[in-house]
Amino acid sequence: MARTQWEYASLVNHVEGIRNQLNNMGQQGWELVSIVPIPGQFHCTAVFKRPGAPRITSVKKRGNGKTR
Repeated sequence: MARTQWEYASLVNHVEGIRNQLNNMGQQGWELVSIVPIPGQFHCTAVFKRPGAPRITSVKKRGNGKTR
């Protein structure tokens, strides 16, 4: 039996805007693995996985939703 290969992504966003980003990632087939607050800030890092080619993708967002 072949092992599942996983693709990973991370997202940094303001905690108030994270719900929309989580829903968008879910609609693209990503599963939330972990969410970690960034100490001293109102931001958090979310880590996702989905079946696919093994690679790491980083998506950075500002509090206003614009890509950095």
